[in-house]
Amino acid sequence: VITSLDLNLQRTVEQALGDRRGAAVVMEVKTGRILAIASVPGFNPQEIDPQWDTITGDADSPLYNRALAGFYPPGSTFKIVVLAAALANGGLDLASVFDDRGSVTIQGHQIANAGGTSWGSISLLDALVVSSNTVFIEVARRVGSEELLQMAGSFGLGRKPPLAGDNVGAGKLPAGPLSPLELAQMAIGQYGIVTTPLQMAVVVQTIANDGLMMEPVLVDAVKARGGSGKWTNRPRPMGYVISADNARKIRQAMAEVVTRGTGRNAALRGIDVAGKTGSAENPQGRAHAWFVGMAPVDKPEICLAVVVEHGGSGGSVAAPIARRIFAAYFQGAAG
Repeated sequence: VITSLDLNLQRTVEQALGDRRGAAVVMEVKTGRILAIASVPGFNPQEIDPQWDTITGDADSPLYNRALAGFYPPGSTFKIVVLAAALANGGLDLASVFDDRGSVTIQGHQIANAGGTSWGSISLLDALVVSSNTVFIEVARRVGSEELLQMAGSFGLGRKPPLAGDNVGAGKLPAGPLSPLELAQMAIGQYGIVTTPLQMAVVVQTIANDGLMMEPVLVDAVKARGGSGKWTNRPRPMGYVISADNARKIRQAMAEVVTRGTGRNAALRGIDVAGKTGSAENPQGRAHAWFVGMAPVDKPEICLAVVVEHGGSGGSVAAPIARRIFAAYFQGAAG
């Protein structure tokens, strides 16, 4: 069995995650080939028999594949899906202007921007750059729950990715229609939506590939003894989710997230990186830290999704991990 994994990139991903609980998936944009996939903590397969009791008794669950089946709210990384729905169905563009007052009260519940910052008059582009909750709640209201859920489903959220294996998770999408409060919470990646790192990698792969979703591939070929060809896996398109024009607009906005927004820690000298950060609240403690992105911006070659459990800020924790991965791929450096 010949996998699609790039050994050097795989090592870098594991080193970049270090001893943090979390996961990362790196994909080749045009083909959907998975170049690296890591779940931490892991285990050494060669030691699984003698160490079985230790491995199975570990409270950090090393046998749990967080990359394929780890269920996490996407937090603000979901705003790129909201943006896709807005561009396709909401009558909005990146220059559309909103009045950001720092918080919004819906059905008696107040939802605020990070730090309670009020951005005032702000464009949709800049709202993604600073990750404004209030603006994206208004965007979701204009789009409507039906259209937003449909767009999320088109990106593959809420269903199992077509990758062989019983341990590949489907995540969850809420059933509509949503109440105003449920829609507002979903707009910032919180209410009723659960995703896996693989699913979010496929979302950014689609945006990076001008709207064309590719089936994720982990096995390139199976060869008979002696090296003769037996079966070769071919890249398989799964269809267009958004238009190429809208995909390019989202990439443009994500590029500015990295150059001047919450994703600046993912920036890499000489390579234009596009991305989106996320800090997903969870009832078990600190927020999960997310970064999803791609590079180079104009013609993306690879894309990735990184999540660190209870990491807090996606911009300060997950984005630097993404930067190390991009550096390893484009510059042959681990740092």
